Amino acid sequence: ARAAAERLTALSGPAVRATRALLAEGLTSGLADHLDREARGIAAAAAHAHGREGIAAFAARRSPLFA
Repeated sequence: ARAAAERLTALSGPAVRATRALLAEGLTSGLADHLDREARGIAAAAAHAHGREGIAAFAARRSPLFA
């Protein structure tokens, strides 16, 4: 349990919340609506400091460092 908690705390909080919301909404929405919400979520994440760090880490092939 501790290892799982440590992995979760290393993730971006806003990204985890957005993913959970998309998963929950995906059970009751159609594909087009779901893809639209996902695209809006990705755009919003890119504007957030965590999103920018995630993109920079991916491009540099390193693990992200979320503050």
